Amino acid sequence: MSITSSDLQAGLESLKDNIFWQVYQKRLMGEFNRVQTILLSNANAEESQLRVCASLMSAFQTAISMPDRIIQEKKTDEELKANEYDG
Repeated sequence: MSITSSDLQAGLESLKDNIFWQVYQKRLMGEFNRVQTILLSNANAEESQLRVCASLMSAFQTAISMPDRIIQEKKTDEELKANEYDG
């Protein structure tokens, strides 16, 4: 079975009305904001502590943006394949 970017986009759109997805996204953003607040309020902390907070923020940001990134990667793959056939 071949999944298209349109299939992925439709799946993501249907999730946006799902209560679990809404709670999950809200909590994920809450954790991101919590770590960001800790990072900003501890700007004078040791370098290793700041790196840990920055790494956590990066991980949360990756998780938050992953659905859109998956769709964009699939669209890019589809465009590359279409260009191969045209060329």
